Amino acid sequence: MDIFEHNPLGDIRIDLSGGLVRGPVFIRGVVIAKETLTLDSEWIDTEFPIQAKEIQPGDLIAFTEELRFEAGLEKLAPLESIFHLKRHENVAEGVFEIYLEGESIEILVAPDLHGFLSLLRGQIMKDTLLSSLFLPVVMATLEAMRAEDAYSEKRWHSIMSARCSAESIDFKNSDIAEAAQKLLDSPLGALHKMFAREST
Repeated sequence: MDIFEHNPLGDIRIDLSGGLVRGPVFIRGVVIAKETLTLDSEWIDTEFPIQAKEIQPGDLIAFTEELRFEAGLEKLAPLESIFHLKRHENVAEGVFEIYLEGESIEILVAPDLHGFLSLLRGQIMKDTLLSSLFLPVVMATLEAMRAEDAYSEKRWHSIMSARCSAESIDFKNSDIAEAAQKLLDSPLGALHKMFAREST
């Protein structure tokens, strides 16, 4: 959707409330002629004929660089809000499976492991899950997003896409391991800091 907003010279404020725009937004300022005029400047080469210096109403005179930002609240949602740890009788002990057909990303684990992970999430050692569980889950999710457009209407996909956009990650082409680490704010670094705290 293209929106043209007329503004006088000076500071510019544009009201984008009410969900007017969403997702990646690109803004460029342009100067458009309001009336017929003839350009006259010492910086214009004298070889230009007079007709080349004539500007008609509606002609584009100048434009700025394109600015980009992510609109919407999806980018502010914590990644943990789209993950749901779920016990599943048919998953082998010690491993996990991922289910992406719902509105959240379901991480399926065996009952015993589910109990352990649920307990761990409430402890000081919970940062171990960033690299041992959530890093491979995010990598698998990015791989699924790259391969399938069928998930684009899912809530988890909207939030993941918005977070990627806010972090300047092109999930279609970026290195998946690097992208996942960026989304999780360097999980191995968090793990290192946690053990450094515990050892002092």
